Formats: sequence, structure tokens, C-alpha cells
Amino acid sequence: VGDGDGIKAFYVYAGHIRNSLGFNEFEGMNYPYGQTHIFTDGQTVLAVLFKFLAQYFPFFNTHSMGIYNVLMLMSYPLCGMMLAGIIKRLGMPLVITVVASFSITILSPQYFRLFGHPTLSYVVAVPLMWWLFIRYKESSKKIKWSLVIACNAMFWFMVHPYYIMLWVMFAMAY
Repeated sequence: VGDGDGIKAFYVYAGHIRNSLGFNEFEGMNYPYGQTHIFTDGQTVLAVLFKFLAQYFPFFNTHSMGIYNVLMLMSYPLCGMMLAGIIKRLGMPLVITVVASFSITILSPQYFRLFGHPTLSYVVAVPLMWWLFIRYKESSKKIKWSLVIACNAMFWFMVHPYYIMLWVMFAMAY
């Protein structure tokens, strides 16, 4: 990652886990005052979770970048699974479901974010939103699915604030 915000996103994420004293403030930017971590593009929910876990399990401190990269890559099979679940509900044959979900996943424009803006590279975000709205519509337990949708929206907001704008636009379109 040599251009864009990629190197900064990696630095903020790993730097917060290793060096920050608190969980919400990141001292590696905006010297001498620090910066609220969520505005630094450092996947706040993951960085805070791994910072907490690193106190008890050093693995999360020493392997934070590997975990970061694996999570980005795992987004692709999860996207395929979400899309397969959506396409299956349309009554398509298994072959079409598999080919379509695979094709849509690998054609995702989020792939290019891996190299310049990695926190926005999770291809699973939109299919997951769509799948949750379908489950909400099909369910008789609207409160349960409303809470799941709200928690999921908050999770993605804590990964990167741009995701909440994506959620709002998707919800309005739905």
C-alpha cells in the first residue's frame, strides 16, 4: 500500500493497539492533543477490541496487521455467502446462484479500495445490509430484526463513518 490513505489506515489501527493509552483517543496524530480514534480511519471497533484483548493475549498486539488483512480478505467469501442467500430467495437454480454470487463478488469495485483506502474495502457490507432488510421483511419478529439492523449499522459506523452514510442511503432506497 504505497498511495492513498492505505498506509495511514494501517498505521492508525496498529499504532492505536500498541501505543495509545486510552481506548477512544489516538495520540499518534494531531500532536500534542491527539484525535478521537473514529475520525482517523483506523477501524475503531476492531482496534479497541484488539487493544482490550492484547492486555490479556499478546497475540492481538503482535499480529494485529495480519488479523486486519485476513478480515479484509474474509469479506469476499462472506459477501458470496450473503449474495447466495439473497439469490436463493429468488428461486434460482443452484448453478445460477453460485455463478451469480461469485461473479458479483469478484466484480465488486471495493476491490480497488484494498490498495488505497482499506477500511472501505469490505465487500460484505452492502449484501449484509440487503440480507438483513430481507430478513426483517420476512420475519414476524420486527423488533428483533430492527435491533439486529441497528447493531449492524453501528458496527459498520465504527469500522468507518462513511458506512453509516451508505446504510442511510440504502435504507431510504429500500
